[in-house]
Amino acid sequence: MHALAMAPSPVAPMPTPMTPERLEDRFRFYRAKPHQQQGIRLLHQAIREGLPPEQVLVEEAPWALA
Repeated sequence: MHALAMAPSPVAPMPTPMTPERLEDRFRFYRAKPHQQQGIRLLHQAIREGLPPEQVLVEEAPWALA
């Protein structure tokens, strides 16, 4: 019997934690642009749904990318 060669599974990159200063910057530079308003709605939804901080307070969070 031959051993099956398995391709390495892709490793998801580690999320980048959002520092308090970076979060503050998000609000300091808030100008009510459409993409910023969408980000606020996504942040509100994440908080309301009780998502853990590891999913909300990261640079790659959907609200932060909006």
